[in-house]
Amino acid sequence: MKSDAPVSREASKDMLHVLQRVPQAERAQGEACAQLAKSYVEMGVAEEAVSNGDRAIAFAKRSEDPMFEAEIMITVAEVNYGAAIRTDRETRKGQQAFHKYCTKAWQSAKLAKARCERFKYKELLPKALCAMGEVGVIFDVDLALSSAQEAQNLSAEVEDDLGLATAVVLQANILYHKGENSAAKSMAEKGLKFAEGAGASDLVADAQDLIQRTSAAGPSQVQEAAAVTDAPAAAEGTTVVAAAEAKKGMDPEVVQETLVTLVQQNVAEDEAVELDTPLMDAGLDSLASVAFRNAIQTQLGLQMPSSLMFDYPNVRQLTDFIVEKSTQ
Repeated sequence: MKSDAPVSREASKDMLHVLQRVPQAERAQGEACAQLAKSYVEMGVAEEAVSNGDRAIAFAKRSEDPMFEAEIMITVAEVNYGAAIRTDRETRKGQQAFHKYCTKAWQSAKLAKARCERFKYKELLPKALCAMGEVGVIFDVDLALSSAQEAQNLSAEVEDDLGLATAVVLQANILYHKGENSAAKSMAEKGLKFAEGAGASDLVADAQDLIQRTSAAGPSQVQEAAAVTDAPAAAEGTTVVAAAEAKKGMDPEVVQETLVTLVQQNVAEDEAVELDTPLMDAGLDSLASVAFRNAIQTQLGLQMPSSLMFDYPNVRQLTDFIVEKSTQ
C-alpha cells in the first residue's frame, strides 16, 4: 500500500506557508509542524522529522495553551522514538543519532507527563504515560512498566477503550522485553480482548504477534538462564557455557557460531548470515530482537542489556561484546 506521508507532508507545508502570514496562528502552525514531523518519520527522514518536532514545540509554547503544549510533547516523543528505531546503527554516527533521538523522546515524554499532572489533564495523562512506557524500555524498563500500568488504570477510569487496550498491549510488550514470557502472554491475551472491543486492528495484530512469540518461547528465558548459571551441575550436558569458562573469556568462534545459528532461527532461516550486515535489515524487528536477546541469554548464560541490538547491530559486533562481557 502506498504511503500517504508525501501527500500529507506537502499539504502541511502549504498550510504552514499560509499560516506564517496570519497573526496569532501559533496553534495551527504547531499542528502543521507536528504533522510534517510525523510524515517525515514515516518516510525515514529523521533529521527533518526531529527538526519539525522542535518547531512544533516552539509554536506550542508561544500558543500559551498548556494542554496543546502537552499534546505536542507527546507527539514529539513519538516522532523522536520513531526516528530512533529507524536509524541505521551500523556506524558510530548512527549509534550516536539513535541515542540522541531516544534521549529527546524520553525527555519529551517526561515533560508531557509533568505538564498533564500539573494541570490535571486526566484524559491526556494516559497518552503521556504510554509514551514514557514505550521509550522507557531503553532507559528504565521498570519505570516503563509502571507507567503503562498507571495508563491502564487511568484509561479505565475515564472509560477510554482505545487507551486501555494500548496500555495493556504495551505492558505485554514491556514484559516480553524483560524476558517474562508467561506474564507477557497473559497480558497480551488480555490486551487482545480489549483491542478487539475497541476495534483497534493494529493493536489486535500486535497482541496476536506477542501471543505467538511468547507461546513459542515458553517460560521466562531470562530466569532459565539465571538458574542455569547459578547451578554448577546444570552446566554439564547443556548448551550453556560453563561459568569457569566465562571467567577466562568465551571462545569467539563458539560465540559467533551460536549467534549465527540463533539469527537463522529468528530471522534468516537457512539463508547465509553475513557478519557485518545489520540484523535489523535482515528482518529482526523489535519483537524478534527480544526473542533473539533472550535466546542469547539462555544459550550463553550471560545477562544482555535491553538495548543490545541497538548498540551492537550485527553479528561481528555482538560477538566482540559478548566475548568481552564473558571476561568480567
